[in-house]
Amino acid sequence: MYRKLLHDLWVGTRITLAITIVCGIAYPLVMTGISQVAFHNQANGSLVTDAQGNVVGSTLIGQCYYKTIKDSSGNVTYQTMKDKSGNDMYFAVDPKYFQSRPLWLFASKTNPNGSTTSSLVQPACNAASSIGSNLGPSNSILITHVTEYTTYLHSLGVAKNPDGTDAPMPVDLVTGDFTGFDPDISEAAALAQVSMVATARHLDATRLRQVVEDHLSGRSLGIFGSPYINVLQLNLALDNGAAG
Repeated sequence: MYRKLLHDLWVGTRITLAITIVCGIAYPLVMTGISQVAFHNQANGSLVTDAQGNVVGSTLIGQCYYKTIKDSSGNVTYQTMKDKSGNDMYFAVDPKYFQSRPLWLFASKTNPNGSTTSSLVQPACNAASSIGSNLGPSNSILITHVTEYTTYLHSLGVAKNPDGTDAPMPVDLVTGDFTGFDPDISEAAALAQVSMVATARHLDATRLRQVVEDHLSGRSLGIFGSPYINVLQLNLALDNGAAG
């Protein structure tokens, strides 16, 4: 009886050790080796570096290009545009850079008179706040912010017709994604911003448009999704003098 028990324990131990070695050591090492050889960039976070080789971000994580200010304590925060009541409506964009999708993460409160006001959550572009607003398309707060932000972008020269009138605004420029860190925008959204960026940087708009087109990535496997432009890589190219 005891001999059979010891035999069964030894068999179970050998099976456990074999599975541990194969699945816990060998398989991870093989997969890591294959990924490092075949998909080196993706396996290491799809990191983006500047001309000096410094890591400035990842193609998988969107960044903010808003104007910054310092508070009384010297902390750097993103500048916001406010309504007549002093509530934060949206972040002030830096016109020298192409903008990603906006951040629509609000903190709402009910006033004594029963009305509701909302303010943008600071700090912006905080990985700990990777979440959407959860506001539906019929929500009055979202509608107000999107409408006001659209008007604001038009005032900066985004989505303009040749005669100076307002053109339809690409939807991804005024609506946020659920994570708040979408790194890409559509071709239409990038081209709509060419005039704003060219004016702010004193660049030739035609040449800048070509830089935008040069950064256009196609559909995944040629059939999935839509063509897109990575905002970080485009703005980094501008800082490196791609458009003059």
